[in-house]
Amino acid sequence: MAFGFLPQMPPAFGQPALFGALLLAGLLGGELVRRLLGLPRITGYVLAGVLLGPQISGLLAAGALGEARVLIDLSLGLIVFELGHRLDVHWLRRNRWLFVAAVAESAFGFGAVLATLLAFGFQPLLAASAAAIGTATSPAVVLLVAHELRAAGQVTERMLVFTAVNCVLAYVALTLLLPFLHLKHAMSWPEAALHPLYILGGSVLVGFVASLALLWLARWVGKREDRQFILLVALVVLAVGAARGLNLSVVVTLITLGMLARNFDYQHVLLPLRLWRAAVLCHFVRADGREPGVHGAAGSGGGGGGVHRRALSRQGSRHSCLRPPVGRARGQRRGADARAAADVGARSGDGAGHCRDVPRIRRRTRRRGAVGGGGARDPRPDRHSVRAEARRRGRPGRRQRVSGGAMHELDFRSSPELTLGVELELQLIQPHDLDLARDAGDLLARLGKVKLPGAVKPEITESMIELNTSIHRDHAALAAELDVMRDAVAREAGMLNLLVCGGGTHPFHSWSARRIFPTERFKHILERYGYLAKQFTVFGQHIHLGCANGDDAVYLVHMLTRYVPHFIALSAASPFYQGEDTQFQSSRLTAINAFPLAGHMPFVEDWAEFIEYFEKMRALGVVESMKDFYWDIRPKPEFGTVEIRICDTPLDVARAAQLAAYAQALAKWLLDERPLPPIRAVYLVNAFNRFEA
Repeated sequence: MAFGFLPQMPPAFGQPALFGALLLAGLLGGELVRRLLGLPRITGYVLAGVLLGPQISGLLAAGALGEARVLIDLSLGLIVFELGHRLDVHWLRRNRWLFVAAVAESAFGFGAVLATLLAFGFQPLLAASAAAIGTATSPAVVLLVAHELRAAGQVTERMLVFTAVNCVLAYVALTLLLPFLHLKHAMSWPEAALHPLYILGGSVLVGFVASLALLWLARWVGKREDRQFILLVALVVLAVGAARGLNLSVVVTLITLGMLARNFDYQHVLLPLRLWRAAVLCHFVRADGREPGVHGAAGSGGGGGGVHRRALSRQGSRHSCLRPPVGRARGQRRGADARAAADVGARSGDGAGHCRDVPRIRRRTRRRGAVGGGGARDPRPDRHSVRAEARRRGRPGRRQRVSGGAMHELDFRSSPELTLGVELELQLIQPHDLDLARDAGDLLARLGKVKLPGAVKPEITESMIELNTSIHRDHAALAAELDVMRDAVAREAGMLNLLVCGGGTHPFHSWSARRIFPTERFKHILERYGYLAKQFTVFGQHIHLGCANGDDAVYLVHMLTRYVPHFIALSAASPFYQGEDTQFQSSRLTAINAFPLAGHMPFVEDWAEFIEYFEKMRALGVVESMKDFYWDIRPKPEFGTVEIRICDTPLDVARAAQLAAYAQALAKWLLDERPLPPIRAVYLVNAFNRFEA
C-alpha cells in the first residue's frame, strides 16, 4: 500500500536545511578547536565551511550560498554595524595621530601587497584591486577574538579603530579603481565614472537616512532592551534590503549607519546591544569559508536593561565632569596574582592560553582562621607594657624612631591644625556603551608626564583612579587645585577616548567583569577577601583634617561620628547599583559594609588606648596596618590627620570642595568649643542613623 503523504526515498532536503546543518557543524567545530587545540573558535567555524562546502566534500552545493545570500548579507550587516558603532569620530579629532597611524598602516599594507603582486608579474590594475581587497581587515575576526579572549583596553579599542579605517579606505581605493575596470570591459566613460560615485554616494545616503530614523525611533520607543532590539534588527534588515534593491554596497551602508548612529547620539538614546555575536557563526561557516569583504562591496546589492541610560541621567554622569566570577579549580584556590594580573580572565576555558601567572604573593605565616588564642607565634601583648609604650609615643611632638630612622607607623605625626586634603575616587567610562573601562594603567601613564599640583593614583580595580590634593588651609585654594586636576585628567582621558565622572557607584556595571589593579596591596586584598575586592568598585570622597596630636584625633573621630548621617545626606550620589534602582539616594555603603572591619572605630578614650587596641588586633592576626580598617572615620597617624571616608564622590569638584569646607568648619567648632565629651552611647544608634540617612 502506498501512502501519498510520505516523502520520496531517499528524502530530498532543501538547501536551507543543509545550511542549518552547516551552522551546527560550525558550532561543534569551533568548540572542538577551542577545547582540543586552544585556538579561537572562529578557526573551527572557517574549517567547517571549507570542509563541508563545494571546494572539498561538496556536501553543501554552491547554490546554497545563493539561496542564503540574504541571511549572509544580514549577518555581515550586523557585524559591520557594530564596527561602525565603535568608530568614534570625536576621538580621532582629539587624537589626530591615531588617525594618521591608521591611514599609514593601511597605506603600508596596500603598498606591500601591490609590490608583491607586481613582482610576481600580475597586471597593475588587477594587482591594485587585489591590494585594495587585501588591505581590509576582517571585522568579524577582530570582534569575535576580542570578545572570546575578553580583551578590553586601549590596545583593543585602537585595533577596532584601525579595522574600521582599513575597511573604509579599502573600499574607497577599490571604488576609485572601478572606472578603470569598467573601461577594460569596454564600458563608456560616463558609465565608468558615474557607477562608483553612485555606489559610494548612494550607500552613504541610505546609511545616513537609516541612522536618523534609528535615533528618532529609539527616542520614541524608549530605553527598553526588548524594544530597541527589535528596532535595531528591523533597521539593519531594512538597510540591507535597501542596499540590495538599489544595487548599493551593504558594507558601506551599514558601516555608515553604525558610525553616524554612534556620533549623532548626543542624548545617549541607544542602548549597547551586541547583535553581532549572533551573526558571526552564520557569517563564517558559509559554503566556501571566506568572508564577503570589500570585494563584494563594489558590486551591486546582489553581488542593563532600560535602567542603563536612565540611571546615568539621574546619577548625573557627564562627559566633562568629572562576567562571571573568577572560578577556582576543584580543590585548589587560585592565586591572587593570576586573577588580578591576567589581561584576559579565565572563563570556563575561554581565557588566553598563553597567559602565565606572575609569581604568587608570599603567604602569611599565620593562619587566617586563628583569630583568638595566642600561641607561640602569636603571643598576646602585655597590657601594661603596651599602655606604657603608647603613653610615651602619644605625647605631642615626640616621634619614636626605629631602625633606619623611619617613624613608627603608630606615632602620630603632628600636622598644622585643621589643614585640608581631599581624595576623590573617579570612574573611567568607555563612550560606546557608557560601561566602566579598564584603562587606569594607560591613563596613569599619560598623567605621569603631566605636572600636577597634587597626585593621581591607582585604586583597587582598573576602572577607577584616585585624585589626591596637596595640603590646604582654606576652601578657595582647595577648589582651585581640584579644578586644575579635573581639567588635566579630563584632557588626558579624552586622548584615550575615555570619559571621567563622579558618583558613588556605576549604575549598571557588572562587578565580576572588573580586574584588580596589579599592586601588591590590592592583590593581597583580593587574596584575603575574594570577590568582595571586585565588589569594592565604588567611588568615595575622603576628607583629611589636620590634627596636632593623637588625643585630638581620637576626640575628633568620636565627635564627628555624630555627623555621619549629615555627610551621607550631603554627598549622596549612588541611587543605582548593578542595574537596579535601590530606592535609596546612596547605595555605595552596602559594598563597604560587607567587609568585617567596616563601621566605626571602637570607643577608646585617648591615643594610648587606641595603640593598645591596634596592637591587640595585629597580634591576633586581624590587621597588619591602619589601612586594614575601613571605618567611616579613622585616624591616619602617618599623615597626622583624621580621615572622613563616608561620602560618595560628588558629581562635580565644586561640591567636593564644599564638603571639605563643611568638615573643616565643623571640626574647628568641635576642637575649639569641646561642646560634649565623647560617650559610648553614641554608637548604640550609629548603625541605625547611618542607614536612615
